[in-house]
Amino acid sequence: MNYGWQKYGYYVFKLIKRDYQGYKAKRFIFPCTNQNIWIPNKYLEEDGTIKEGVNIDFVFRDKRKIELWKEGLISCAETQGKTGYQLLKEFYEKIN
Repeated sequence: MNYGWQKYGYYVFKLIKRDYQGYKAKRFIFPCTNQNIWIPNKYLEEDGTIKEGVNIDFVFRDKRKIELWKEGLISCAETQGKTGYQLLKEFYEKIN
């Protein structure tokens, strides 16, 4: 399974370790928060990696969840003496 950080657009998240046998989706968590999203398996490779070229924008329609993710990212960055942008940039660099 791919438990590393992945990105889609400007969102960064990673697969939560659990037994997904029998599930039709996999659960991912945003950095520095307990906010999570479920992505249906048809948009994922067998190992949980997002398939090339798929459109999963619908997963990010919950505006409140996205606001909580942004607040968590900023709060996490501030505890490290950074901006939210700097912390997000570091995550992107780890992925690429």
